[in-house]
Amino acid sequence: METLEHELRCHPFVGDLEPAYLTLLSGLARNVEFAAGAFLFREGGRADRCYLLREGRVALEIATMARGHIIVQTLGAGEVAGFSWLLDRTSGSSTRGPSSRSGPSPWTATPCAPNARTTRGSGSSSCAASPTWRPAGSSPPGSGSSTYTGPLMQPRTEAARAQQPWLDRELWRVTATRRESHDTVTLELEPPAGRTFSFRPGQFNTLYAFGVGEVPISVSGDPEAPGPVRHTIRDMGAVTDALCARQPGQEVGVRGPYGTHWPVAEAEGGDVVVVAGGVGMPPMRSAFYHLIAHRDRYRRIVLLYGARTPADLLYPDELSSWRGRFDLDVQVTVDTAAGDWRGGVGVVPDLIGSAPFDPAATTAFMVGPEVMMRFTTRALTRAGVPDERIFLSAERNMHCAAAMCGHCQIGPFFVCRDGPVFSYRALGPWLRRREA
Repeated sequence: METLEHELRCHPFVGDLEPAYLTLLSGLARNVEFAAGAFLFREGGRADRCYLLREGRVALEIATMARGHIIVQTLGAGEVAGFSWLLDRTSGSSTRGPSSRSGPSPWTATPCAPNARTTRGSGSSSCAASPTWRPAGSSPPGSGSSTYTGPLMQPRTEAARAQQPWLDRELWRVTATRRESHDTVTLELEPPAGRTFSFRPGQFNTLYAFGVGEVPISVSGDPEAPGPVRHTIRDMGAVTDALCARQPGQEVGVRGPYGTHWPVAEAEGGDVVVVAGGVGMPPMRSAFYHLIAHRDRYRRIVLLYGARTPADLLYPDELSSWRGRFDLDVQVTVDTAAGDWRGGVGVVPDLIGSAPFDPAATTAFMVGPEVMMRFTTRALTRAGVPDERIFLSAERNMHCAAAMCGHCQIGPFFVCRDGPVFSYRALGPWLRRREA
């Protein structure tokens, strides 16, 4: 009968270890067999083992907003499942030792077994009880370095980074929540200790609700202000519902920032017209913070904002403060309103005609429903604003945020990879085309 040590020696993941280490590892391993359809482990659970596949296949699946649970990778005999928790995500190396994580890591995906037989490396997640793996020729156990790079580790790690960006997800803590309207909530998130986060106006993060899915959300706070990172989320489905229900102290998976940004530097020296519709105000808010913080770099700054009803207007206190400034022109409108509404009633594109700006020296930023952006760009171009000076965000089309699902493709562009901010000259011809 073949021993576990012999089986490990034949496996390419650990086959190049020195005999002493193979003997140590074989004492911590055992054979296990899974029935078809069984789960080896589930995302969010305690990660304290990995599986060396000898026979059968294992499917790795993730939860997505657009398509539910999808299989992203299939592994077979000679491969390894569940080793990503051994990796230092910043350097790509594997670390197990006093300098590694102080507690158990969570699984970052869910593999199930159509038909798999594996060898499992057991032991606790602490350094003292788990094997220390080193390259052949390294120092003996307990004498220093705890880094191992097996023959499968580097190519699998690189493939994971290229095809599965969710492996770089971090756990951020919710520090505060604020209800902006009946279906919209702002989360204030705190990065892990020691993590410095910065972003440019218009960029987005992807937020993950464990066991439900992931969704791209623009950063809605001030890009130059310290403190928690703000994301304003409209409850529109299972993922956003789970995120909106998060409470202070709970955790959210975060990766980012991603995407192109509003060209605030290129707009300096001229007029800036900012147009937002509905939940389009959050991705525009960071740009408006920048414009106000550097007010002396611009001529006129105009904000045109519209929503369905007064109750749907976001950030009413800030809107009131901005409208009270003499160096800003802020116009707010709603589609419908009761008799106590003191503001305008109508659609956002109708505000272009009364807005004070010089078309030849204007840069326009725009985000909102596609029908609003289509009519607003038409009004801006008729007023004389050049196509190349009109910028819009198509972030509402994004889903996976990794250019994998294809849901956000518009002509030759993937919004999550090439956007979300585009010039109207580049994106406009594709927005005007009807789908076949």
